[in-house]
Amino acid sequence: MVEIYIKITKLPVLGEVGNDVFYISSVGFGIGLWAAPLPNKGGVYEVEMTIKEKLVWGASIKPSTKEGDEIGCADGITNIHAKILSNENGDLAIELLNSIVMIETDRPPEKLPSRVELLVGKVIFYPIIF
Repeated sequence: MVEIYIKITKLPVLGEVGNDVFYISSVGFGIGLWAAPLPNKGGVYEVEMTIKEKLVWGASIKPSTKEGDEIGCADGITNIHAKILSNENGDLAIELLNSIVMIETDRPPEKLPSRVELLVGKVIFYPIIF
């Protein structure tokens, strides 16, 4: 999990738990699933971001040449650029915004890149203080 601050820029029409929110952060923007009662538009929240899907090397995990952390979103896919800390037993540890994120993966390549781009279908936000 990673703790980041996000600002909510747009809310869905329905106001129930589990809706997508549009956000901006210090390293980018995107759409995420809000796993709590919906926040206020324009509100700034500290959240834990999780990725629950299993990622595949060469498809949803690729080497990245970007120097810094970055989050973006296009066509419903969240792109995350981050530094690799380790990859053991199908668990990839990346550093994003000075926090460690653990991600389930398939078997890694023999030579790991130092940085990766992750293509994620959905990120989930859990507000730390709501």
